[in-house]
Amino acid sequence: MKKLLTLFMVLLLSMRQLAAQSSNTMEEYMYSSGKIWVAITVLGIILVFIFIYLWRMDKKLDRMEKDLH
Repeated sequence: MKKLLTLFMVLLLSMRQLAAQSSNTMEEYMYSSGKIWVAITVLGIILVFIFIYLWRMDKKLDRMEKDLH
């Protein structure tokens, strides 16, 4: 069990290091081309719509609960 846990931790740390290296390259590209703002805007719009959807769903559920009681 200890060997498996140790192997898992080593793999996790090595994957983290690889992700950090590739992230810097992608980060530099996104900033240099100005596409980071497009990505942030799209992500923000998606999050706003998810929150609106959840808020509307909560209102509908509240209304249904009131109708039942």
